[in-house]
Amino acid sequence: MVPGIGPSADLGTLSEQYALASTLLNLHLTFVVLQARMFSYPDAARYRLGVNYQQLPSNKPVSRVYSPYERDGISTLNGNYGGDPDYVRSSLQPVRFTSHHAVTNKELWSGTVVSHRSEVTDQDFEQSRDLWNIICHEDGRKEFLANVAKSLTNVAAGVMESAIKMFGQVHPDIESGLKETLGRE
Repeated sequence: MVPGIGPSADLGTLSEQYALASTLLNLHLTFVVLQARMFSYPDAARYRLGVNYQQLPSNKPVSRVYSPYERDGISTLNGNYGGDPDYVRSSLQPVRFTSHHAVTNKELWSGTVVSHRSEVTDQDFEQSRDLWNIICHEDGRKEFLANVAKSLTNVAAGVMESAIKMFGQVHPDIESGLKETLGRE
């Protein structure tokens, strides 16, 4: 009998469904080959078992994990999170987090470990800003603004305003161009 698994469990099926994700282990690896495998193991599991391999009983975490980023696809087992939004910072349906207590006597960390962090800083827009400066010639600018404006035409007014404001954090020209294109000046 395997601890935590009932006596009637089909261990053959469980072992076929098991997916090793060494990225979840704190191994302090110094070998380059092993570090590369940290990315290939979960990738192979997604290919072999499907995108929802972490929902299988042998791979499911012991504690409940709220992760609406991983949903849909073949073999979804957790109810697909119903009508929850795909991202945690949604203003349409805010997420309430429970408080977590630190586990003591495990390992000494340098720095603070937090269970969830979701604030947006200016650093989040650096790559987008660089890309905007690359496609900044007139044709690229007009095409980008037309594509984004088309996506924003049928959304709620509050969502549209916050999206325009978010694009403004990338570059002020995007915000003003979207306002002009959408007639929101």
